[in-house]
Formats: sequence, structure tokens, C-alpha cells
Amino acid sequence: DNTAEIVSSYPSVILLKQNNKGPSVARNRGMNRATGNWISFLDADDTWKKNKLELQKNIIDKYPDLKWVSAAFVNDSIIRNTYTYPFHSNGLITDFFDAINNGLIFNTSTMLLHENIFKNENFRFNHEFRNSEDTEMWLRLACHYPRMGYVHQAVATYIRSNKSSLTKMAFSSLDFSFLSVESRLKKEIDTLTKSKKKLIELYLKNKREQRLLRYWAFSRKSIKQHPDHYINYFSKQLYLTLLILNWTPSLIKRLLSKILKIY
Repeated sequence: DNTAEIVSSYPSVILLKQNNKGPSVARNRGMNRATGNWISFLDADDTWKKNKLELQKNIIDKYPDLKWVSAAFVNDSIIRNTYTYPFHSNGLITDFFDAINNGLIFNTSTMLLHENIFKNENFRFNHEFRNSEDTEMWLRLACHYPRMGYVHQAVATYIRSNKSSLTKMAFSSLDFSFLSVESRLKKEIDTLTKSKKKLIELYLKNKREQRLLRYWAFSRKSIKQHPDHYINYFSKQLYLTLLILNWTPSLIKRLLSKILKIY
């Protein structure tokens, strides 16, 4: 597109060009070069409302000790949904871990980070993974800063208009990197109180199960191709249920075949 041409018309904007090395590398480079007090992210195919930063600034003015602010957003991928968190208190989420277990859904294009975060090299997107690097980043950040500002209005839109590309991106090669998020965060999790550990472990457990179920729904062969993942993260009952559902179509076909032969 003509993004570079448009951006070049704004003298105050610094345009950094590079070959496509994934979102983590691009975001990290932006964080390394940022010189202001705050930084926010916007993926190329997502959008902001004009007042996104203004509303987040209002939250910062109200709670000047905050180091990050998120917001509600619209997911316009396959079915258009608005994700908002109704349980915040006047724009403040006091416990990120409690919130994510009670319906908070976060998106990178909604985030606004203070310089204490983006100028700290310990807070960087893990470029070794392209499937769970954002989840790892925000959970790591929450281990240090559990209080987060929150704009309840949907001020960003997550767009994946091409459904086939969405499917390809989400399920090609069935990327299981999300299974290792907890181990990648072990250092931070070990610093938490027992109650906070339980909350983050519960959240990651639910997310692992949800993702594995989506993979199974997309490709039922995945449970045969990667049995260890399903055995390790599912209960025996659920694992056996999925196996039975896998076999059911072929069993029905064989039974129908025999019935037809009889008649």
C-alpha cells in the first residue's frame, strides 16, 4: 500500500523500514527507538478510533501512577464481536489476573505503555514465537504491574477480513507454542503470591484447552498427530471423548455399509 508515502508527509513521524521478520521484531524495534513518554501499537490491518489515545490519556490523568492502559475493542475477523470488560472501577483494573479469569480479553492494538516499560529491555516481545508472543508479553508485564487502566469504550478494531488467511494464520502447521507460555514465564510466576499463581495458572490452563479444542475442531487428525499435547493438557475423560468422536464417522459408515449389504 502507500503507507510509507503518506507517513513521509509528516515531518514529526519517524518511519522505520525493514523486511518482514514478524510482528515481534517490528514492535521491539519501535520500542528500542521510541523517545517519548508513552508508546502504543497498531498492526497494519487494525484500526483505532480518533479518540483512542485521548481517552487513554484521560485515564492516565486520573491515575498518574499507572504504567499501562488497555481498552475495549471490536473483533471483526469472522463474526463481529465487541469485547469489553464491565467490572472495572472508573477506568481502573486493580488486579489483571483476577480480571482475565472474569472475562477480560486483551489485544495488542489497544495497549498504551509508559516509558518505564518500553525502556526496560526485560519487556520485549519474544521473537522466537509468532503465535503466543503477545500473551507472554502482557502476562509478564502484569506480574510486575497488576494495576492497569481501562477504557470501556471500543476504541480499536481487530481486523482479519480474509477468512482464508485467518484460518491459514491460525492453524497452519498447528503451532503449539502457546503450550509453553507458562514455562517461559516461570521466573515471573515464581515471584507471585500463592493466590496470584493460582489465577495465572488457571487462565493459562483454560487457554491451552480452548486452543487445543479449536485445533481439534479444525483438524481432527491433530489429536492423532500430536497425542502428547492432548494427553498432557486434557483430562482423560475429555481426551477419550475426542477420540471416540474421531472414530464415530468411520464406525457409522461401516455399520451403514453392512446394513445396505443385508438389504
